[in-house]
Amino acid sequence: MGTGKTTVGKEVALKLNRNFFDFDQIIEKRMKISINEIFEKYGEIFFRDLESKIVSEFADKTETVIATGGGTLLFNNNFLTLSQNGIIFCLTTPKDILIKRLENSFGRPLLAGGVLSERIECLWNEREPLYQKLPNPIDTSFLPSQEVASKIIQIYKQKISEKFNVNKK
Repeated sequence: MGTGKTTVGKEVALKLNRNFFDFDQIIEKRMKISINEIFEKYGEIFFRDLESKIVSEFADKTETVIATGGGTLLFNNNFLTLSQNGIIFCLTTPKDILIKRLENSFGRPLLAGGVLSERIECLWNEREPLYQKLPNPIDTSFLPSQEVASKIIQIYKQKISEKFNVNKK
């Protein structure tokens, strides 16, 4: 949350001439209510199940760039499902910068109901050890979205080259 997944994802898709999908936007469109309202009316478990259905739906798509929610890869084997046919990148940002980025952000249910810095601290402590296990981390703290997108594309091309062993004789 607040690392630039959507902004950077759109940039990567544009540069690679690929379709871009944001899972949170897909869920909101299908449910016809906001993520915040989904959490309020149905709870987080319901939301995570919706996410997992979207993950399964998109797992076999190629030539796409996807921005997942901040918790998507931490639940319901979503990481394994998406990594079977895709290359996953983990955008990171230190919590002090996240606090500044998110201080005027509304509609984020996991940050509701308390002091923002305390909510971020709690999520950080819970998720950071899991995020550290995700592949291809990129710190977005002080980089413009175009530069982050360029880094992703560089790593992506390297991984594709290795996968198909382009330099094989």
